[in-house]
Amino acid sequence: MPSPPPDVAAIAPAELVGRLGAYPTVTVPIYQGRAVDTAWLWHHLAEPADYFGLTMPTQTDLDLALAPFSSGPAMVAATVTITAEGRCAATSAPSQVYAPEPVRIGWRDGDWTAPAATDEQWLRMAARTTSLGTVDLLLRRLAEQGCVDGIGPGPDVAPAVAGALVLDIGAELVGVDNPEPVSILEQLQACGVMRAVARRAAVPVDQVRHAWWISPLYRTQPVAQFGDHPLPVDCSHPSFLEQL
Repeated sequence: MPSPPPDVAAIAPAELVGRLGAYPTVTVPIYQGRAVDTAWLWHHLAEPADYFGLTMPTQTDLDLALAPFSSGPAMVAATVTITAEGRCAATSAPSQVYAPEPVRIGWRDGDWTAPAATDEQWLRMAARTTSLGTVDLLLRRLAEQGCVDGIGPGPDVAPAVAGALVLDIGAELVGVDNPEPVSILEQLQACGVMRAVARRAAVPVDQVRHAWWISPLYRTQPVAQFGDHPLPVDCSHPSFLEQL
């Protein structure tokens, strides 16, 4: 099916309200025409689609929907959403591989937890849909404090609410990421922008020498502060990102 132009709303408000936002959705990075793994994409979306009783489009439909975004010199964040009657809507937003402006990561609400593989199925499936009101509200509260994202209060740097983190702990670089609803680090590696780094569930904040935050639109920026813990800022191009 034809895909709408970038940044055009492709889902009617009535559809979102009618299904309470339970449409499977995922955002992936595309850089300079590098092919998206639509087989992975199809299976990632098919699980919540089956849970919420939606018909999946074919993998060919996904290929056609993403094709308009697989060209050009820049990186884009492409969002695919499955709607009624086996239709897929694809939009894109311009992104950057790296922006040198430092960001702050605040303390998130203590009772919020990210979806995990051990959660009940409905929680994991809801995290892959357009119903992300809880996350949106939390990010709005953090933004009011001048923060782009949040981590749990305490001595460790654990996965952030919305983005991913890469931490310099001296001996190595480590990634702290939440695989649900999608691993930002794995997606950046898959599109050829990021080199592989070791992964950890959490890192003591006093071990962190420098840090970088990767947004849900796959833009990397240096971190100046975790909660009330300031960090030295290195604004040079990070070694884990390809010099594109």
